[in-house]
Amino acid sequence: MAMIKCPKCGEGISDKSTTCIHCGHVLIEESKVFCEECGAEIEKNEEICSKCGCPVNKQSENVEQQEVEGAKATSENGVSKKKLIIGIVAVLAVIGIIFGAVSINKHNEEQRAKELAEQEEQKAKELAKQYEKNLNTIVYKMLNGAADAESCGNKIKKVWSNTIWEDDDPETDKYTKTNGVFNEDFNTSLTALFTDPDFMKTIDDIEKNQSEVNKIMKDMKNPPEEWEDAYKEIVCNMESYLADPYVLRQELKQVNSDSYIGYIGIHDFDNDGVPELIIGDTVSIGIFTYEDGMVKKIADLYEPEDWGGINGVHYRENTIILVNNGSDGSCYVCLSYHDGEYVTGVFDEYNPDTATVNGKEVTEEEFKMRFDFVGLSRDSSIPRSRMKKEDGIVTALVIDAIRQEDEYILIEDLDFGAIKW
Repeated sequence: MAMIKCPKCGEGISDKSTTCIHCGHVLIEESKVFCEECGAEIEKNEEICSKCGCPVNKQSENVEQQEVEGAKATSENGVSKKKLIIGIVAVLAVIGIIFGAVSINKHNEEQRAKELAEQEEQKAKELAKQYEKNLNTIVYKMLNGAADAESCGNKIKKVWSNTIWEDDDPETDKYTKTNGVFNEDFNTSLTALFTDPDFMKTIDDIEKNQSEVNKIMKDMKNPPEEWEDAYKEIVCNMESYLADPYVLRQELKQVNSDSYIGYIGIHDFDNDGVPELIIGDTVSIGIFTYEDGMVKKIADLYEPEDWGGINGVHYRENTIILVNNGSDGSCYVCLSYHDGEYVTGVFDEYNPDTATVNGKEVTEEEFKMRFDFVGLSRDSSIPRSRMKKEDGIVTALVIDAIRQEDEYILIEDLDFGAIKW
């Protein structure tokens, strides 16, 4: 049993009361019973109709009583049902939150993918625009260069012809005549033309124009790749990227602080279309690759401590061999790429029983076969390069393989194709 408040006077009463004991307010009206035979109203305790004598049907009263009790039961269980509803709402809310989070995450991923696609599209548009600009520049320069070259050619022809035929011409007289008299040899006239400052400047402009056209055409044919810019950064700051296990590089700096000898080259060891960078000096050689938008170091190669620096670097098919030559033998440090993996090895001719490949001991014959020592000699070493430094940064190179009159090649103009191994 539970206590409820009377809806009329507000006093507390039993929930089973049909009438308020305080004010008499009827809470549950007593249902009236009518005779099924004659329809007359039957009093509560009567068992037969006082009008016609028909027995009273108690079943209908039971049904009504059950309905009243059912209503009370609903009132008693109201709290439980309320909790059930709240629980259901809470579960639905959690499901909604999870679904919302998944939807937001999916939306963010789609938005990011869209942004990346737009960036790539913009990059492609900028590249196409630059190509169009380069093409227009080439056409303009070629036409101007051709016109200037034709003008020079015509002037040369005119000087030659007027000298032979002794034709007066205000444009050519200063070349074809000496002291007012025509030169007997047309070569004298041509020499005067080619030493004329104005004509020399025109020739220089034509050559400069041609050089610019060649460079632009080369850029259009071979647009710069991301790995080139990344490798140039390593070349400029190579000492920051190279190993110095025995602190030998500091001694090199003391000998010469603004330039020193080193090695540089590229080779696509794994044949993935992006070559690896090989760079170093007499202390160590670093092997770098470009992957997933960033530079990664593959290996540091250097001689054992007792041997010191590197005397030579040799290259064979997918193999690099570092050498330190001694009076009675040499020490070799090697790296090669075969069957999808990089392999390193060390071999000391003073201690031939200690040859190793990937840390495992092997025989001298196995080592030399593994790293292709056939025909190896001091003459087969890779040419070294002289590196010019400013404030500790490498700014230019003299590469023996492609140098022209010992001229430095600026890092920004470095053509990696020229140093491909």
